[in-house]
Amino acid sequence: MLSFWESKSWIENNDYTIVGGGLVGIQCAIHLKLKMPSSEVLVIERGVLPSGASTKNAGFACFGSIGELESDRRSMGEDYIQSLIMERYEGLQYLKESLGEQEIDFEKTGGVELFTSKEQAHLTNCKMMIPFYNNVMKNALNINDCFSLDKIDFGSNLLSSAIKNNEEGAINTGRMMITLIKKAYTLGVKFLWSTFIKSYTKGDKQSFIIEASNDLCIHTDHLLFTTNAFTKSLITNIEVEPFRNQVIVTRPISNLSLNGTYHMKNGYVYFRNVGNRILLGGGRHKFMKDEATTEIETSEQVILWLKSFLKQYIHQEEVEIEYAWSGILAGGNDKSPIIKKIDENLYVGVRLGGMGIAIGSLVGKRLADLVISN
Repeated sequence: MLSFWESKSWIENNDYTIVGGGLVGIQCAIHLKLKMPSSEVLVIERGVLPSGASTKNAGFACFGSIGELESDRRSMGEDYIQSLIMERYEGLQYLKESLGEQEIDFEKTGGVELFTSKEQAHLTNCKMMIPFYNNVMKNALNINDCFSLDKIDFGSNLLSSAIKNNEEGAINTGRMMITLIKKAYTLGVKFLWSTFIKSYTKGDKQSFIIEASNDLCIHTDHLLFTTNAFTKSLITNIEVEPFRNQVIVTRPISNLSLNGTYHMKNGYVYFRNVGNRILLGGGRHKFMKDEATTEIETSEQVILWLKSFLKQYIHQEEVEIEYAWSGILAGGNDKSPIIKKIDENLYVGVRLGGMGIAIGSLVGKRLADLVISN
């Protein structure tokens, strides 16, 4: 049972209601309040914390290793890959500028792509493409020598060579979200956590009535979905496919030499240090069918594979795993996000393609701009 005050403050008279309390949704809410301070903006999130990947990722501030970019260039073309790089890079800059590098623990470590001794042909092709991608960065963003050859000073002798993206780095996504939420609260954004959307219908004058958990019936003039991989449960005709990534973190390791962010297997495997721990994630390329899901569960088979990979390539000594979790992401045939008007006063900003940290803030801002312009 709601009080008069609760009903008037959270349930009735909302100008904008955003479903999805992750990076995209809260950045969208902030931008709406910055542009229209007197508007009533509500964010609804199904979890106690963001349910998607905003705080369940690996904390990489990255926009693409050459191996991953080459895979996309061959299938999508040079113009597409240039726009993809620009969007990701600009998104990272917007994230850092809007929240502050210190507030998100940003470290410009560079992102290193590693190649095994069995990947010589792949390595040769990626080396040949270094001038091409350096030219892209120079011409599009005025950044010199973004990619360069690098050395390997850790791990097994199965690792042979490395290419470094000098503009990438690491962040603390827990601090990122805390900073984001504080900023939103300061501007007057309202939140309903642990609230699940069951359905929504059109009311009078193109407004919406949202049926939610806890017997809530929420009224809003505009409805925005920033639910990424979970969008299809509420909007069926949208080209969004979920995929799940597993992440593990070791116990502290004495004298750990690993320092930085690393990618392998065209971005399907990634690892970094978190202090004196090793964080390792990915492995989905070995279990594509099983990991095409929105079930927020750990996968024993993927975690066993990651443990084996850790010992084979990164740290040969036995080490205990202290944390394991999964994050749900969304992709599709195109790696570009979907930011569009679905119906009158109904909008989506979804499909981040596994690059939510890079483009999430920009998608939130662009979604808000789209809503305002209409």
